[in-house]
Amino acid sequence: MVRLSTAGLPEWLNACRRAGLEMRRSGRDWCGPCPVCQTGDDRFAIRAGERRAVIVNARCGHTWLELMRALNPDTGSGGEVARTAAACRRHTPRNRRAADPRQLPQARNARRMLARAHRGRPTYFRKRFPNVDELVWTLDGTTWLVPLRIVRNGQLLPGLAGLQYILEDGTRRFQKDATTRGLVAVPRWTATGPLLLAEGVTSAMALFQAIQDPPLGILACLSRAGLVAASGQLGDRPGLVIGDRDRPDERGIEPGTEAAQKTSLPFWLPRDAPADPWDVWHAAGAELDAMQKWVAGHAPDPD
Repeated sequence: MVRLSTAGLPEWLNACRRAGLEMRRSGRDWCGPCPVCQTGDDRFAIRAGERRAVIVNARCGHTWLELMRALNPDTGSGGEVARTAAACRRHTPRNRRAADPRQLPQARNARRMLARAHRGRPTYFRKRFPNVDELVWTLDGTTWLVPLRIVRNGQLLPGLAGLQYILEDGTRRFQKDATTRGLVAVPRWTATGPLLLAEGVTSAMALFQAIQDPPLGILACLSRAGLVAASGQLGDRPGLVIGDRDRPDERGIEPGTEAAQKTSLPFWLPRDAPADPWDVWHAAGAELDAMQKWVAGHAPDPD
């Protein structure tokens, strides 16, 4: 086993995968759950460094040594790692993964922020969707506030569960120490009929524009792992995935295709990589027609 103390970013990512952590790319960082306490979706981040081979950070306060030992137990005492994980869980309110996010401080903070916000169109949003402002809330005219909700057993639960921030340059951020597992943004909701699942808010907003006949409900999942999780919360309602076509990773696998397959739902992907639903809608070509026809063919006729 590779010693992580001197390893680079690829070795750390492989160690995360062996530990069952779903890592996602966010700018220069790779983000995922904390290796020690196994909580959160973006509490742990790694990136390639300049002076050091890799830079490691955990929001929950674990040291580099603790994180390394959690991913590679051969480098330290397993008992020490277990004690650290137990201490972390004691300071995590009732296991964040199982708690109802609507009861956590992130939901209270989100409600306070939206109470002061107003409808608006920051630069990032206006460049992509110039004629609509659904889902757009801003405090300062530059930050897009996206309300996050919970879908469970095919129903949209009442109440706000958190916020996602999209900055003027398109950078995504979440509330500090927020749990995002199981949360979605909902550009359009219908009480019945199939739900379209997309990976990311921008892709979901593109589907909002592209799929009008019939106007199906649309869920914006916050990651590939979130896409798979949301697919398990549809109950008896049918679901369709409009996924991302990514370039193959170091394993030779397209991550977006892999996530769509894990949902066990019918899915449609753009033909060429890299592309997502926003690229298809923005190009407004033959592939957009193909996507619309595919969705219409999988949606039941209205009674």
